[in-house]
Formats: sequence, C-alpha cells, structure tokens
Amino acid sequence: MASPRSNKTLKVLDRKLGIPLVAMLGLAKAVCGLFRKRVLSEEPRRIGLLKEAAVGDTVLLSGCIKDLQARYPQAHLILFCGESNFDFAKLYEHQALSIVKLRMARPLECVRILRSFELDLLIDFGQWPRVNAVLAFFSKSRFTVGFRTPGQYRHFAYDRSVLHLSTVHETENFRNLIRSLGISPSHSPYLPPSRADSKTLPKPYMVFHLWPGGEKAYLKEWTTDAWKALYQEARRRSFSVVFTAGPEDVAKIRALFASEDVIVSEASWGETLSILQNAAQVISVNTGIMHLAAIAGVPTLGLHGPTAIKRWGPIGEKAKAIASRHPKAQYLNLGFEYPDPEMDVMKDLSVSDVLPYLTTIQE
Repeated sequence: MASPRSNKTLKVLDRKLGIPLVAMLGLAKAVCGLFRKRVLSEEPRRIGLLKEAAVGDTVLLSGCIKDLQARYPQAHLILFCGESNFDFAKLYEHQALSIVKLRMARPLECVRILRSFELDLLIDFGQWPRVNAVLAFFSKSRFTVGFRTPGQYRHFAYDRSVLHLSTVHETENFRNLIRSLGISPSHSPYLPPSRADSKTLPKPYMVFHLWPGGEKAYLKEWTTDAWKALYQEARRRSFSVVFTAGPEDVAKIRALFASEDVIVSEASWGETLSILQNAAQVISVNTGIMHLAAIAGVPTLGLHGPTAIKRWGPIGEKAKAIASRHPKAQYLNLGFEYPDPEMDVMKDLSVSDVLPYLTTIQE
C-alpha cells in the first residue's frame, strides 16, 4: 500500500520534488489570480474530502463530515481515501457520502479520478504530504482548502490555507478547516453502527491491541514482557482476552502466547467494531484501534510513548491515556519527528503504571 506516509522512497520524493513543484504551482495560481480570483460557491453541490491514509485520522474527521452535511444538506460528499484506509472508510458510505479509492503512488490516475467528479469544493485533510496539494491543484475543483503546516511548504497550491497547529488535538485541526468555511463545528467524531455480531466471544472480555502501524512503528510498541504480565492479570481477574491484529501480526501473537489458548481476531472492520463495542475494556498502543474504541464509548486505555497525548490521545467519555515516564517521551507531532539516534521510550512505561487503570468484574 504505497503512500508517502509508509514508503520511504516516496516520502523522499514527496519532499525533494514536491516542495519546488508546489511552489511553482502556487506562483501560477497567484498569477492567474491577478486576472480572475477563485471564489467559494455559497452552495457547493459536490464536495470532495481528501484523506489519503490513516484509519485513526479518518475516524477523527468524521464529525467534520456531519458538520458539512448539516451546512450543505443538498450537497453530495465524496471522501477520497488511500489504500490503507479505504476499507474502513467504506463503513461510512451512504446515499449522501461516497467513498472513492485513490492509489497515491499513481498520481496521474488520481488526478483523472478527481477531475471526473467536477468538484465545487475540495478539502484536503492531509497534514504534510505535498502530493495532496499537487492533486488538489490539478483536481479541477472550483475551490480548494488545505493545511499550511510549518516546515512542509505545501500550502501554496490551495485557494485557502489554514494554519496547522502543533498545540491542539488533531480533531481541532480538522475542525479548523471547517471553520475556515464559516461553519461552527458541533459534531463529535462518530462510528457507524455495526451490524456484525460478536456474541460467540466468551464474555466478559478485554481487547488488547499490541502493534501499531506507520513509520518506525516498533518505537511505539510496548514490551512483550509487559503484555504477557498484563494478560496474566486480566485472566486472574476472570476476563477473557481478545487480541485484534492485522494479518501480518497474527503469527507473532500466537508465538508470544504459545502456551495459552489465545483468541486472535482477524475480523473485517465491521466485525472489529462489534468486538470493540462489546468489550469490557480496550487497551491499545496509539493506533487506529485505540481511536475507534474510544469514540465508540468503550472504556479505553491508550498507551503512549513517542506519540503526544495532547495531539493524538483517545477521545471519549470513557477514554484515558497514559504515557511513558521517559523524560523525552511524547515528542511526535506529525508522526515522523524521530530523533537520531532512536530512543526506546516505551520501556519506561511499566505494568505497575497500567494496573490502576485495569477494570474489574465488579465495575
């Protein structure tokens, strides 16, 4: 699933070629603007939303979708996703919202798809990739909006840019894009109702999610010894434990708990939502599963090391987050600001730090 987020070569190209390209496109837009300034339609009929990757980001912007639908009830919204978040985003599809897959490693194909929709408005929710800005420029959309992210030089190609802030939760950054359109956001992130059934799982159960995704994901992992100890404590408290995992992680979980009859879910996204919604508690490293569980209203504990809680912590009435005690933990903002040499800050998050947050049967 190649994208600038996960492919190192594409990421280098995105920066080395993307910055001068976006600057040139911005200059062309400025020159054209001297003769004809592009204006946002008061009632756009076709609104495109570009979110090229990340399940967690996709669910965090879901409230903005409802805000746009409330403001423009006659409009049709199209959410353009990449290969990594398309299957999940399909859960949101309904009559007024279409989900379209873009293969970001094929930009010319992406441009053809975007242009075919003849958009009145395109909102880019991407935080740093320059390729998004290039696609927006060539999308044939009548008006484009995107982030002006410090140090990323991507905003020149948009008709309107919004400062991306490192001091607020990402949900607020997404809402600021909506505010720039004169809309006061009032909807929280939400999940579509799951029609799947998890009744076959032994209740009560907890859900553990051990492995994150993205660049240098191994630095966000909690130690295997810690997970083993937490598993034994959950079993001691009479909980079953369900492990959610991607196909590439199933074998690792079974090897890690080789002496146990563990339950590992490789379910579809709809089934995974049902599993999360029926859990007594979800404990997860910082990744999409954590955000899904928290927004679903399930008691959720997010385990943070490099990732800053104030930027990417779980959102929900029953959600809590705990961070490593390492003095240099929580240093990630956009997700790629890893120091050299690398630091293993997750080792300073102990089982004893987590136990006070562990639920009991009595609750």
